Amino acid sequence: MGLSKIFERTNLVKINIEKVILMTLLVIVLATASGGVLYAGPGNSGRINIHPGTVQFRVEEPVSEVPANHMLVIHRNKKDVQGNVYYTVVDNSKSPIDLARYIVAKTPYYSDYQPLDSPVLFLAKEDDRATIELKLRLDSLFWRLVPDGKYDLHLVSDKGKSVNIKIWVNKVSFMVVTPDNINIVADNGPGTYYSQETASVYINSANNKWLLDIRATPLFYQGDNNEALVIEPGNIYISTDRLKNYRSLADVYRISGERYGNVANLNFYIKVDVGTEHFAGDYKGQIILTVSGQ
Repeated sequence: MGLSKIFERTNLVKINIEKVILMTLLVIVLATASGGVLYAGPGNSGRINIHPGTVQFRVEEPVSEVPANHMLVIHRNKKDVQGNVYYTVVDNSKSPIDLARYIVAKTPYYSDYQPLDSPVLFLAKEDDRATIELKLRLDSLFWRLVPDGKYDLHLVSDKGKSVNIKIWVNKVSFMVVTPDNINIVADNGPGTYYSQETASVYINSANNKWLLDIRATPLFYQGDNNEALVIEPGNIYISTDRLKNYRSLADVYRISGERYGNVANLNFYIKVDVGTEHFAGDYKGQIILTVSGQ
């Protein structure tokens, strides 16, 4: 068979980018009260109830907000408890920043969530019952400065019972890869062919101690030929520059976060070497990206 026959039709090399994140997860068993109020706050606390109890937030990924594990219901036990009922959050934890301002409440008396580092109306004087929704709002300052661990806060009022708030912080390395597939068209005989698409990798980590490892599986021939035809990883190359500095994936290609910081946006370009031994047809394999860190 001559060379003109080997590539008589378009040779589509499909590379599926598999997203893998390796990390150490902290497994936490949290025993909570089955319901009711945990303890009474100051003042006339026996007449205003708020339940079902402990509010929990779990922070793992750099999202904009985290919902509480449940809503709260506040109600009056006796009609002789008069006036509006306000609640605020007190942060007695060892956090380097005041976490009270990150907790917000949605009540029937406001059109939007209100920060709980100052008093917020939970129950108006004309009402006997209200439902409250809490969220933890995050920003880059929280993500950078608050270490992993457990933080205890309190939701308090001078007319109602108090509720424990627990914030569990277990920040992990977070990676997004797009697109899911990279196509390379080899349509002109043996040679080197480049991807038209860019593989974009976004990494957000708690620090710059992350490592990104890139490796490739062989690209396997998808046709009916009985021969086990492959394009080996040594003939697959990757670079952050479209025109130069390509690295063979015969071995693992490692990138250190110390060069980029805790947040990185990386664009990768792929090329493959196709030889005379490769039949015309489709070849498919994977490029596997693994991010790990401290």
